Amino acid sequence: NQLSGTIPTTFGNCVNLEELILKGNELSGPIPNTISNLDKLTLINLAQNQITGTIPEEFYSNRGLRDVYVWNNFLSGTISAKVRDLSELVVFDTEYNQLSGTIPTTFGNCVNLEELILKGNELSGPIPNTISNLDKLTLINLAQNQITGTIPEEFYSNRGLRDVYVWNNFLSGTISAKVRDLSELVVFDTEYNQLSGTI
Repeated sequence: NQLSGTIPTTFGNCVNLEELILKGNELSGPIPNTISNLDKLTLINLAQNQITGTIPEEFYSNRGLRDVYVWNNFLSGTISAKVRDLSELVVFDTEYNQLSGTIPTTFGNCVNLEELILKGNELSGPIPNTISNLDKLTLINLAQNQITGTIPEEFYSNRGLRDVYVWNNFLSGTISAKVRDLSELVVFDTEYNQLSGTI
């Protein structure tokens, strides 16, 4: 649709709301912190709008959230370490925003996470080795950021990984022989980095 204006803070009064889907409109302004009132919320999809500001700290108090889609907006700031509180999280998709800072090590607490999509932001620092805690992870997309360091050895213990996209970063070091452990691997895309060593 072509809905415009801001997301009403009064959504916070809709205490039985389970799915909030506003994707593909012309909504602007911030994510209201009153979202934290929605204890039953399992899915939020605000993708493809013009939303600005940060992901509010209160957002992470929605402990039943399973699916988060806020891609293709103008979100800035960091991903809070409080992401650890989203223990039911299955999909976290923030691609094509302006998020900065490092990838929180506390993603390692999101043990139900299957898809982590942070492509096209301004994230820096290393790939956290706590990713190895995510036994259910099938897709990781960290492409088009400013990520540095190596691909950690622990990364290769995610044996259910099917799709790995880390292209267009500043990764260095080698691709470990432990890549053999990724027996479900379908896509492994590391183009445009500074990786060295042998294949």
